[in-house]
Amino acid sequence: SCVASGDWAGDKSITYRFQQMPLSAISSTKKVYTFTLTCSGSGGTSHDTVTISVFPKIAITLTINPMVINNGDPVAVTWTSSGAESCTASGDWSENKPISGTENMVSVLRKSTAVASVDSYQYYTLTCRNGLKSAYSTAPLRIRGN
Repeated sequence: SCVASGDWAGDKSITYRFQQMPLSAISSTKKVYTFTLTCSGSGGTSHDTVTISVFPKIAITLTINPMVINNGDPVAVTWTSSGAESCTASGDWSENKPISGTENMVSVLRKSTAVASVDSYQYYTLTCRNGLKSAYSTAPLRIRGN
């Protein structure tokens, strides 16, 4: 006979097949489940333990305010994420970022003055990760030409 303990419980047959995680596994944070099975018979007692990490889906909201500016105007980049353990910025900003925050900056055209009369775009991308998954979001900033 076998008995389950940890994140499952009760008597189990020797050929028991566990097919799905409990609904509580759907979460915005990482969950760690431990399953132990102890079986006894004429040959004695044996047990084994398995630990499973369930990583949530990552959701990112990335906004730029205002979305259209004149060259040199201030802009705020704001982001939130759920299910993430770390985030990294790329594109027209960089470095590791907290999983949520606001960064105020002044956006400056990097193009030559020959094309400064044409609207330009800068793109801000945030990639967030947890143990096995990653997701990203990109937001454009339009800088008006002179």
